[in-house]
Amino acid sequence: MLQQVRDLCNKVLWLDHGKQIAFTDEVELYLDAYEEFLKTKKLPKTREEVEAMAFAFEARPAEERGMTKEKDPYLEEDLREIVAENEIDWEALAGCSVLVTGSTGLIGSLLVKALCTANQTLAFCKEKPIRVVALIRSRKKAEEFSDRCIRKRHFPVW
Repeated sequence: MLQQVRDLCNKVLWLDHGKQIAFTDEVELYLDAYEEFLKTKKLPKTREEVEAMAFAFEARPAEERGMTKEKDPYLEEDLREIVAENEIDWEALAGCSVLVTGSTGLIGSLLVKALCTANQTLAFCKEKPIRVVALIRSRKKAEEFSDRCIRKRHFPVW
């Protein structure tokens, strides 16, 4: 349910009736706990309760969590349109390496996804894929970004 928040945010501020429940950079943990809260309506009071709620959420079947393997159809459609519009000379990028800085930000992550879409949909990019180098300063963020957004052979994490 909160996949776009997971993809775009690197901090969570959880408020309930004006009271701060959490302010943290542990996005996955707290969003899992928040989604469990949406099901149970039980607010966590301690970090242990947050962890227990996150664990309970992860234990739910994927369909119940709204976390099936389906991609966001609107984003996928937008990316295909971006690639099809020919505003970028995709053929000139085929077989090249492209460095994307700020790749965990909004614009950078969308650029990375557009490059992936070009690799998947354009014949000349399938033959000679664009190699994307996503510059990310934090190894933890790089691994989260790789796990969350890309999961494709064009993206090794060093």
